[in-house]
Amino acid sequence: MIRIEPLAVWDGYTPEWIEGGGAVWLSRGDAIYRAGRLGAAPRRIARAPIEAWRRLATRFDLFKRAFRLAFYSVVPRGDGSLFIAFDRSLLVYQDGEWRRVEGLARPFRILRGCCALANDGSIYFGEYFNNADRGAHVHVYRLPPASHRAEIVHSFAPGEIRHVHGIYLDPVTDHLWICAGDLPSECRVLRSRDRFRSLETVGNGDESWRAVKVLFTDTAIYYATDSEFAPNYIYRIRRDDFVRERVAEIDGPSYYSTHVGGGLAFATTAELCPSQKRPEAVIWSIEEDGAVRDLARYRKDLFALRQLVPYFQAGIVQFPSGRSRAAAAPFSGSGLVGLNSRMFMLMTG
Repeated sequence: MIRIEPLAVWDGYTPEWIEGGGAVWLSRGDAIYRAGRLGAAPRRIARAPIEAWRRLATRFDLFKRAFRLAFYSVVPRGDGSLFIAFDRSLLVYQDGEWRRVEGLARPFRILRGCCALANDGSIYFGEYFNNADRGAHVHVYRLPPASHRAEIVHSFAPGEIRHVHGIYLDPVTDHLWICAGDLPSECRVLRSRDRFRSLETVGNGDESWRAVKVLFTDTAIYYATDSEFAPNYIYRIRRDDFVRERVAEIDGPSYYSTHVGGGLAFATTAELCPSQKRPEAVIWSIEEDGAVRDLARYRKDLFALRQLVPYFQAGIVQFPSGRSRAAAAPFSGSGLVGLNSRMFMLMTG
């Protein structure tokens, strides 16, 4: 059974990535750290190359949230380099030097951990930007190993989608999955078996296909919806016949999720949208036996008005990325009472 335990030694840090061997990459302010194991003392690796005023602002939670001064992805690659998304800057850090990723059509963000590290060291990511008028092509990029120049591997036509929510590697099949939104006609979950030379639609056309992240097990693909208006659910797509099943209804839109041993955890976000039942974020678990439980609830902070979310962000539960299936997974939060800037861990057993 999955439970929650405090990890106070890491309060103030955000978990970014878990390596297969148990090492954890963390961030705090403008700096990246690495700890050799869960709860070990973090060692600073690098600081983001940002202006002095932004470096100072990262020390204050409200300024950090208002100006989006945070790491959105930290991905260690086999060649010793790091791929990093900080605010709308995409960077490669190697041998003590920073290089900006070149070849991009525009500045954009990548949602937290929503890029795919392929087995050859390539990283795949898509454009997440406002695109309110749907007038732009929306690109998917590949950053080759040992390179800081990205190449476009797929482009969605203007009006086809608003933006890409995330791209993920299925470790069972080596296929890449992509989630996109936002309007019902734009919501879709897609799969590429050939590194974006072609794309096939798994499902689309309404908010039941509006997802930010997908998780993979040996028998199924799971995702929770990020529906703004429709009720939200956790879904399972069976590998043997690709039939989609509802697993459970959840009480708000979900952005992020993670593996915990043989179980899964999904967090709703305190986005305060029409589909949100309460102004809180909830962590839901799917146990190894298939049972679904709500593990914890965290209220939105003082900025619990929908009009303030664009300025001070939603209440978000932050899980690390990576392919670890360890029995414990750290998590922290932002904009949530009792979780903001604190660290806990999900544990099995």
